[in-house]
Parts: sequence; C-alpha cells; structure tokens
Amino acid sequence: MKRLALCLLFLTSLPVLAAEPLFWEELSSDQKKVLGNLEPAWDGMTAEKQQRLSGAATRWLNMSPEQRTRAKRNLKRWRKLDPAARTELRKKLKTYRGLSPLEQRKLRAGRRWFETLPVERRKALRQKWKTKTPRERRRALKNWQRAKPLPRRQLQPKR
Repeated sequence: MKRLALCLLFLTSLPVLAAEPLFWEELSSDQKKVLGNLEPAWDGMTAEKQQRLSGAATRWLNMSPEQRTRAKRNLKRWRKLDPAARTELRKKLKTYRGLSPLEQRKLRAGRRWFETLPVERRKALRQKWKTKTPRERRRALKNWQRAKPLPRRQLQPKR
C-alpha cells in the first residue's frame, strides 16, 4: 500500500484550480482505500495537496492494469534519479505541458517511432544528438518535422 501511495504522489503533478480543503470523510470509499495509509497525515496537508491526492486516487482507480504497471515502473525509475535529474525532468514536463495538443501528439508520435528502432540504432542516434550544438539540434528538428509527416489519424484531437 505504501508503494501505491508513492505512485499517487508521482501522479499528482497536475495543477489544481480550487484549493478547498477536503475532509477525509468526503472522499469516496474507493479513494479512501487507495489513500489509506495517508489518513493520519490528511488533516495536516495543505488543501492543494489534498486536492492533488484525491484527483490522483481517482485517476489511479480509472487506470487499466497496464497503465498502473507503467505508473509503478515509472515511479521506480523516478526514485533512482538524483535531485538534479528530477529538476531537469520537471522543467521538461513544464515545457511539454506548455505545448499545444497538436505539438504534444507530434512529440508522442516521434517517441513511439524512436522506440520502434533497434537498441543499437537508438544508442547511436542519442550519441549523435549529444555531439550537436543547439543550433544544429534546432535545424535537425525542423528537418525531421518536414521529412516525417504524421498520418492524419494521429493529428486528430482525441475525444
């Protein structure tokens, strides 16, 4: 149950608009079950944190088993990162969330394509990327976007 609570903390990075305090009794029985070991500390948490955690519990409950497995795996990877790497990832996530939905879908599609490559090819591409200057990287990204148009279905908004 402790790992589940840590997974939920990892999932709580979405912004909260209304930071009204939540009483433990207001949570659904399913949310209480997911957040069970946090009950003793609940009243001492900020309203924002309570809102984030209750939202994360709801998202957790709506995840498929595969999504939960992926979330747990990502949490394990997160724990292994040093603080500087975590800070860098937070910055990248903030930048990603600032992109339009279309740009986000393009990035996800590019990531999926990259993951289909053989491991050695991915390593070679990463190494080549590290040797490029920022200007060369920008040029490469522009060329990649022009050369690899996405299929229409990937550009459609999700419903």
